[in-house]
Amino acid sequence: QWSEVYPIANQEAKPIAQILVDDWVTRFGTPIDLHSDQGRNLESLIFQKVCQMFDINKIKPPQSDELVERFNGKHQENLGKVIDDNQQHWDNRVPIFLMAYRSAMHSITALAPAKILFGSNPRLHADLKFWTLLILGVILDNTQRQVQNRTQIVSDRIRARHGLRANTQGFKEGDLVLLYNSSRKGSQSPKLRCNWKGPYKITTRINDVSYRIQKQPGGRARLKVVHLD
Repeated sequence: QWSEVYPIANQEAKPIAQILVDDWVTRFGTPIDLHSDQGRNLESLIFQKVCQMFDINKIKPPQSDELVERFNGKHQENLGKVIDDNQQHWDNRVPIFLMAYRSAMHSITALAPAKILFGSNPRLHADLKFWTLLILGVILDNTQRQVQNRTQIVSDRIRARHGLRANTQGFKEGDLVLLYNSSRKGSQSPKLRCNWKGPYKITTRINDVSYRIQKQPGGRARLKVVHLD
């Protein structure tokens, strides 16, 4: 259902033949058949020479007349909606009119003529607005998913490292351990201070996370109850 419309000053054979070569053959290639109403201009010697030069068969199937007339009537009606009231310079509106027609979905095929001919719909000026918003939404969704995925990966790594460092089995009585002490003394800098003190000996395992310890060497050192974490 692709349509081509060529404004011409008259219907003589020479301008029609010129348009056939310059605007059709150079863009779409040489047609095999040319359907026409066998008007005098299309039966002229110059037009026949052009068809012979490009090996174009001139045929007139009866069913083609109705289809062409239907197209002409539709195009004339729609073109009348976009031209000025004085109907001047209507030829300047033909390209934009054809763009609208070629990009509109056909009622029978449910596809635009441009989609059928080229395999994709042309990008229209309206797409610049609506597609920009759509693409922005897609980008934001992808960014959000990427952030969530990376956050989950890092979180899993942290838990894995914590699990490697954590003592899940605990300690047993008699083990020597170090006790973490975060308290500060006087003017000591916390950055230079060693917070691990000991060694301490586990004297009693109260439960899986609570222990009674004693500073070594033992002797009279006071016992402490501490938590594993």
